[in-house]
Amino acid sequence: MCQVNNKRIYPEKDIICYKVVVKDPNDTFYSFYQGMVLLVNKILIAKGLHHPRHPLEIYGGMFHSYKYKKDTKRMKKFCGGVLIKCKIPKNTLIYEGLFGISKSYSSRMIEILGEI
Repeated sequence: MCQVNNKRIYPEKDIICYKVVVKDPNDTFYSFYQGMVLLVNKILIAKGLHHPRHPLEIYGGMFHSYKYKKDTKRMKKFCGGVLIKCKIPKNTLIYEGLFGISKSYSSRMIEILGEI
């Protein structure tokens, strides 16, 4: 992941966001890059690695999602997969920034709500 222009926040309310994921014939969702199983209606927790001297630089280990559905649809055209709606729980560590030209989040926790 290459998210830039990051701003660290702890939101006061849940944030709805979107992801592009892989779906297998058994209707199980997987993340594209790590191949992690994404369980529906469960809060998933990432390791969230940060650069020790650059706190806004993310090594990996966070859940990437898009702020807007339109950006997720554009990414789906590029790489395939399915669109899912997600929720980042309030008070979760989030980095808000850009993935290419798309507003996106990297979050410590995420809940998969389902396919859209």
